[in-house]
Amino acid sequence: MSKNSGVSGVICFNAKKFMNSAALIGESGKSDPYFVNLVFAIELFIKSVHVTIDSDTGKYEVHARTRGHSLGEIFENLPQEVKNKAIDLYNKQYGESLSLHLAQISDVFIEWRYSHESNTKLNVQVLEQVAEFFDGFVKYVLNK
Repeated sequence: MSKNSGVSGVICFNAKKFMNSAALIGESGKSDPYFVNLVFAIELFIKSVHVTIDSDTGKYEVHARTRGHSLGEIFENLPQEVKNKAIDLYNKQYGESLSLHLAQISDVFIEWRYSHESNTKLNVQVLEQVAEFFDGFVKYVLNK
């Protein structure tokens, strides 16, 4: 049995589908469905960079898995070197803190899928920026 660690193209592809769906929804207005699809894309992008794939069976194990959808917790489950690289690249690209931005949008999936039960405020610009970043970060990890 041979196992390889790295990026899951399957999970990354699913993340991209949610991001594309968010973009289509956003054309008619940025609201709950847009936010939920975009944040779920971020979750999948993060999970996609820390996977072990069994080359004999094709099965994969996601190591950044947590109970729930907290982006902060999922990000914390990445290997330290991956987290450090993401934090460094985000800071260079945007001049801002990835950790702070993840904390600001960490529970968007939970809060906004039932927005009628919550009055949580959302910084849409941060959500969109983090989504754009992780889309590019997965490509960076794949090409390194």
